[in-house]
Amino acid sequence: MALQEVDSRATRAGSVDQAAELARLTKMNFVFGANIPLQGGQYGNAVLSRFPITASTNHFLPCLEDGEQRGVIEVQLEIAATKETVTLYATHLDHRRADQERIESAMFINKLSKKLGQKPALLAGDLNAVPTSEVLQQFKSVWTSANKEPIATIPVKSPSRQIDYVLFRPPARWRITETMSIDEPVASDHLPILTELELQQRSNVEPLLRMRSAVSPDS
Repeated sequence: MALQEVDSRATRAGSVDQAAELARLTKMNFVFGANIPLQGGQYGNAVLSRFPITASTNHFLPCLEDGEQRGVIEVQLEIAATKETVTLYATHLDHRRADQERIESAMFINKLSKKLGQKPALLAGDLNAVPTSEVLQQFKSVWTSANKEPIATIPVKSPSRQIDYVLFRPPARWRITETMSIDEPVASDHLPILTELELQQRSNVEPLLRMRSAVSPDS
């Protein structure tokens, strides 16, 4: 699960480490990626996973024209059933009208993921860009979206646009079982995206593992 706008010990959140508390309540493993200091604590993205997390790195994304520092968490998930490692990237891109920072961030994340070659990877988060944008075209030069048709995620009460996504690579290693938004209007000002994917053998004959990847934006 990829979470955005997560506080860690900030005053406005009652000094609670939100990622750690969610991990405790769900009995999941977690990683928090701090991007900016906030009210005596930190603010950024987080990942929750039922799989063991063997390594993680929080990368700062390009920051243009004094914008908010954004980041992408790169997490290695140990999947015993497959004897493989799946890499998950979780991010939240710039929200301003101009695309340039988002485009540079997409290029940065694409470059990160290319080092994996044909190893399986997922990318989930609030990309603050619609499917027809140049930002998504940049991502789709490397990644495949888990939904072919747009799934509206904002505004939460009457959603009309998709800006939250689950993407995967390489396409031959994944089979999409289901992608949907969840009608949950309380926890966020976006609707979460839930995707169920099956990881295929290298021969692409039999599924090795069924994974559920969720984006819970702007928590």
